Parts: sequence; C-alpha cells; structure tokens
Amino acid sequence: MLEKQKNEFKLKLTPELERQDKLERSLENFPKAKMALRNAKAQAQILKNKEKTLLTDKADLEQKFEKVSKEKDDMYAKFELAVE
Repeated sequence: MLEKQKNEFKLKLTPELERQDKLERSLENFPKAKMALRNAKAQAQILKNKEKTLLTDKADLEQKFEKVSKEKDDMYAKFELAVE
C-alpha cells in the first residue's frame, strides 16, 4: 500500500518538477533578456534622436532649395530681359 501511494505521489509530482525545471531555465535567461531589452530601448532612443535630426536637416535643405530655386528663377528672368 505504501509503495502504491509513493508511486501516486511521484505521478502527481512529475509535472510540477518539470514545471519547476522550466521556470528555473527561464530564470537563468532573465538577466540576458533584461540586458537585451535595455539595449533595444537605448537603440530605439538613438534612432529617435537620429530621426529628429534628419527631419530638421530635411526642413533646412527644403528651405535652402526654395531659396536657390527662387534665385534661379529671378536670374533667368533677368537674363531673358537682358536678351530682349
């Protein structure tokens, strides 16, 4: 009878031991995952800053392009006037 109870307890305990083992393996990987998350957040912040800089540069270049384009049109108009 005692042996039968012992086997029943083992059967009930086996899934829990497997679960415990799985959780312990997950716990071993937690510091790596935490560091990876920290690195990913830092990289995301770097990319956000780069995006902000690029958008500012783009706006500046668009303004310069408009200015140069206007100067070109003005010079062409003066050229046409001089040719006439």
